[in-house]
Amino acid sequence: MAAIGGSIVAGPDPLLGLLNRVDKGDVDAFRDLYSRAARRLFGLAMKVVQRPELAEEVVQEVFVQVWSSAGRFDPSRGEPLVWLFTMTHRRAVEVVRREQACLERDSRHHRETTALGQYSVEELILRRVEDEKIRASLSTLSRAQSEAITLAYLDGQTYAEVAGTLNLSLPAVKSRIRDGFRNMRQCLGREGAG
Repeated sequence: MAAIGGSIVAGPDPLLGLLNRVDKGDVDAFRDLYSRAARRLFGLAMKVVQRPELAEEVVQEVFVQVWSSAGRFDPSRGEPLVWLFTMTHRRAVEVVRREQACLERDSRHHRETTALGQYSVEELILRRVEDEKIRASLSTLSRAQSEAITLAYLDGQTYAEVAGTLNLSLPAVKSRIRDGFRNMRQCLGREGAG
């Protein structure tokens, strides 16, 4: 910043020049960009992921992305630091989601493996038969119904998330799931009668 006639005038953003040089493969510019921004990006990542090793991973991946795509930065859309913060936040959220999915998968695996100790062989066989019947009844549904039920009950998405995934309104998702369950009950009732 420079003072002109008692007013402070902002000079060109030094990060912009560094990004331009990084786009041309300038390693020194990349090193300088890293030293100027990494600590701030790490702080943002820590707020989201809550673990230093994950925050370090996020920052590393952001800088790998910067190295390969610095030329994609458009100064007309904002400041370089905002662009870096946006990439960091997105990547941190992806890491949190990945970690949650791993925890859920581990938890599900633990429940399934401890189920052997909680149930008799006969109970396990009956549960498996029930699972197969449910899967078979799912296959009788329309693709739209099956997709909505699978996302909601097998993938664990909320109805709102299912609506977003399928690009549908919430009432349409609820209707598909309700109709799908009605069809499944009918299918399971026919199998029970047979």
